[in-house]
Amino acid sequence: MRALITGATGFIGGALARRLQAMNCDVLATGRDEAAGAALARDGVRFVPADVCDAGAISRLCSGRERVFHCAALSSLWGRKADFFSANVSGTERVIEACAAARVGRLIHVSSPSVCMDQRDRLHVGEDEPLPRTAINTYAWSKREAEQRVLAAAQRGLPAVVLRPQAVFGPGDRAIFPRILRVARRGTFPRFGNGESLIDVTCLANAIDALVQAATAPEHCLGQIYHISNGEPWNTEKLLSRLFQELGLVVRRPRIPFVIAFLIAGALEFFHRAAGLQREPRLTRYSVCVLARSRTLDITKARRDLGYRPAVDVETGIREFAAAWRVTHAAA
Repeated sequence: MRALITGATGFIGGALARRLQAMNCDVLATGRDEAAGAALARDGVRFVPADVCDAGAISRLCSGRERVFHCAALSSLWGRKADFFSANVSGTERVIEACAAARVGRLIHVSSPSVCMDQRDRLHVGEDEPLPRTAINTYAWSKREAEQRVLAAAQRGLPAVVLRPQAVFGPGDRAIFPRILRVARRGTFPRFGNGESLIDVTCLANAIDALVQAATAPEHCLGQIYHISNGEPWNTEKLLSRLFQELGLVVRRPRIPFVIAFLIAGALEFFHRAAGLQREPRLTRYSVCVLARSRTLDITKARRDLGYRPAVDVETGIREFAAAWRVTHAAA
């Protein structure tokens, strides 16, 4: 397989590049973080720095590639709409155009289940369920816009598959668990809501399995969306407690009712916008919903069409993450 990976200097893209390299594929990796790119190169992955919004660069990189994995994205709970549009929507448009011009055999687009979510509990969400009228935050809005452009291109004949992996974590995670641990290491992590919410997460190795399977799946999978998770929902509070336990953290968990937390987060967001602050508020409405509302996916379609079978369970994933975290943060 001659594969191009955008966003290869990110968490998922980097793991995918190393997996494909280990499978003896012809891997070309790109991204903007040249230090992470140098680490890929040391592992034998060919790396060319580029921005997905650079149409000329992406066009050159797509030339001669059989598969393009579009992992690049601005993934954040906070930011300017223009920045999200540029990175996630315009960048995806450039990738689509380059794939079409180069007659790439298949585009595998990494989307997000956040496009499906709102402020309610959402259980066993399928790919065909209507999307919320209003996106839960700007990131989700941009990912929905990007996804819709990929699906429109598929309708025009571009061979493409869309994956929505949920809350991917594992060794090298820079976002989900590290964000939680930055707060927990202060000794307190609030408990929002009634403590009964369920969450689906995805171990990194399983997400990479799904991406590889999407690259070789039968042609009837083209133009389709697939939800990806471990398929084993956990109580959110149990998941956090297990993470803290594995890392030996003693954390106080004061309970804050959902309505109060949501109002506080909204006020903080309003203040940051009014003041023109670029940094993320200490609490956002999205993060309150993630911790207090149930969010689980139906992965039946991925099991059936892609042959997806989560090989690493959540318990193992937590232990693997914690082992890597202890090594990288031993001196902290």
